[in-house]
Amino acid sequence: MREILGEFLTEMDQHLELLRSDVAAQELTAVRRRAHTIKGASGNVGAVALQQLAQQMEHNPVGPAEIALMAGALARLRATLHAEGLCAS
Repeated sequence: MREILGEFLTEMDQHLELLRSDVAAQELTAVRRRAHTIKGASGNVGAVALQQLAQQMEHNPVGPAEIALMAGALARLRATLHAEGLCAS
């Protein structure tokens, strides 16, 4: 389980950076596609807060404020998993 969650966090870091780039480039199709990917992966591991944010991003305009919300949710998830000993990253 630790390995799966570690891989999930690594992938979410990558997706978040790509999402930032997509937003900056105003690539709306790419933003929606990436938000959909984040939503699905988050749902698979039970990361409900990330899943809900990604669902909102999939259907609504996305800017720096929304990216910051997602980054904060990911940081809180990482801290919780680390504190519970469920993930080393």
